[in-house]
Amino acid sequence: MIKKNLSMDIQLIYTNMKLDLSNKPSGLQLGLKRAGFMFIATSLVAAINYFVHFAVSRMLGPTEYGAFASLNSFYTR
Repeated sequence: MIKKNLSMDIQLIYTNMKLDLSNKPSGLQLGLKRAGFMFIATSLVAAINYFVHFAVSRMLGPTEYGAFASLNSFYTR
């Protein structure tokens, strides 16, 4: 009786450990999905950065914007 229960337990553990790979995306699909997200996020940040610099350059004069740009370069690079 103990051997039968142990055998059934091992079989149950084995069936629960099987991986269902039918719904998982391949490595290429997953890589392209993540790369697409990074491309969109980077493009969005670049567009926001462009408009911020455009607005700040109009609000500040040439001297103040030069100081802003040089200080900005210290913590963005």
